Amino acid sequence: MQSWLQRLSLTLTLTAALGGNAAATPGQSERAQAATGRSAARAAPAGHAVTKVKVQPRVAPASAAMVVHRQKSAEAAWKSSASDQRAVLRQPAARSKPADRSKPADRSKSAPRPQPPQPAVELEHLTTHATYRLRADSPQGGFSAAKLRALSQLLRCHHTGKRHAMSERLIQILYATSRHYHNAKLFIVAGYRAPKIARQKGNPKSPHKRGVACDFQVAGVKNEEVRDYLRSTYPKIGLGYYPRSGFVHVDVGRKIGAYWIDYSAPGERARYGRTEPAASPTAAGAEEAKPAESAALSAGPSGDGSAPAAAALLPAAPAAAAEDSL
Repeated sequence: MQSWLQRLSLTLTLTAALGGNAAATPGQSERAQAATGRSAARAAPAGHAVTKVKVQPRVAPASAAMVVHRQKSAEAAWKSSASDQRAVLRQPAARSKPADRSKPADRSKSAPRPQPPQPAVELEHLTTHATYRLRADSPQGGFSAAKLRALSQLLRCHHTGKRHAMSERLIQILYATSRHYHNAKLFIVAGYRAPKIARQKGNPKSPHKRGVACDFQVAGVKNEEVRDYLRSTYPKIGLGYYPRSGFVHVDVGRKIGAYWIDYSAPGERARYGRTEPAASPTAAGAEEAKPAESAALSAGPSGDGSAPAAAALLPAAPAAAAEDSL
């Protein structure tokens, strides 16, 4: 009995060794099992049944090699994909095609062209003979601080030489008036006026002392035409017409517009009225034609729009008086 068991154990050991061989084929494995069964049948004593044992072959060690091979293949594929991506990143960016110069450019989609510079107008002071070429910074008539400083020098008080900041709105009206008459030259009679000079001329409330008034002429244009243009274009200004002195007065900063006529000659005190004098009247004839106007010799219009008491004696005194400009 013991020898039979020993033989069976040896047979199983050999079968297991043969099944672990990677080169073994299914046919060889079946033959080995049949031989093992026959050996066990011969070795078994008489009267004992032989039990058939089916031995399962081991997994071939080649499967582990295949796993390693697959890992190496996946790693190689990943490296190849990464190198392809780097190659794509190294490629230069695609350049845009040059514009076809043979075709006309579409100006509707192009950037707006810069505005051309505004025309310059010339201003000359009749007393100091100083000149300045004024050019607006925009089509709306804006002026830089540097230009306003230069104009304060041009429009300084020619009696004292003192300067004062001039109103930009006043400068806009002067510039627009020159542009209206095809960039005609402007002759400045008076701009800023020192307070003591305003008192000497009988109007301590003169807008000239605040830098908001100017007396001027337009070269080649009658004063009547300039007066009518200003009166119809700017309703809220102070507008004075000086037929004997030969200029037009304009001031800004009023809430209600004012218009007046001053018949005084240069160097005389103001003589106001609404009725225009006859053509080329003499000073004596004008005094005879308007005796009531002599009552206004001692008073002039004030810059705040209030009428003096003497002006009320005139038959055609303005409703809202303005100041004299001499």
